[in-house]
Amino acid sequence: MEHITILFLTAVGLQTVGIILLLFQLAAVKRLKAPRAPKPYCEDAAPPRFFITGDKHRDFSEVRQFCRDRNTRRKDVLIILGDSGFNYYEDARDDKLKAEISRLQITLLCLHGNKECRPERIGTYGVRTFCGGRVYYEPKYPNLYFAIDGEIYTFEGKKYIAAGGAHSVDKLRCLEKNLPFWEDEMPDEERKKRFEERLAAEHNKIFGILTHTCPIRYLPTEMFLSVRQNAAIKQKPRRAKAKKSFKPDIDRSTEQWLGEIEKKTDYHVWYCGHYHIDKQIDRVTMLHREIRCLHGEAFPQ
Repeated sequence: MEHITILFLTAVGLQTVGIILLLFQLAAVKRLKAPRAPKPYCEDAAPPRFFITGDKHRDFSEVRQFCRDRNTRRKDVLIILGDSGFNYYEDARDDKLKAEISRLQITLLCLHGNKECRPERIGTYGVRTFCGGRVYYEPKYPNLYFAIDGEIYTFEGKKYIAAGGAHSVDKLRCLEKNLPFWEDEMPDEERKKRFEERLAAEHNKIFGILTHTCPIRYLPTEMFLSVRQNAAIKQKPRRAKAKKSFKPDIDRSTEQWLGEIEKKTDYHVWYCGHYHIDKQIDRVTMLHREIRCLHGEAFPQ
């Protein structure tokens, strides 16, 4: 009898173990067959956003605040329409600024202005492709790019062509005070030719144009009086006794060239900087401090 009891208990124990193993197997199969819950929305999975603004002249306080307020990511792009100031001193001061700004969670695409050295003249720059066009970059600062004149970039499926440079109205003062100044601040004939050839390849039809200065018929004339007076005061010789007011020699050849481009091009939007004004005239938008969506409305300041 005792032997039978032991056999019975053994059989019951084995059956119990078998049931437990079966339950584990069923649970595993159920987990495999059960549909996975959808992943929660991840902000980083969203496509990059594109923003645009004007001259910064080494002051990125508003850009820093914008990045915090908008919770930007490294894949988001902010276009600066020239005179970012990253290559102004051409020494360790520039490296310090680049290191600081490269830590921001955003990528910058900077046009050439008229108050900075062209990247191709600096030995640390290489060339790579970004948004479909070539850019200058330094490996140490992988999110700071500099547009090449005549290159076409694609942002959110829309093509833009870029051209930097302009004339400095305070050229004489810069030379007299030994301040940074570059003779190639304006686009030369080779750059203009490359720009026109790339535009012609698009049959003179493109969604957007990005430049530092503007076509001549859009010059913000309300800014000129103060600019000319200021330049005249700074550039006028102290002992000059001329009765006529001094007028700085302003070279408008770049604006005239852009005026010809504007006449023959079928475009939707034109963004430019240089004049330190936030203003829109027809399809031309001038930006300075304002930061806006490239294809949307301006953000409240």
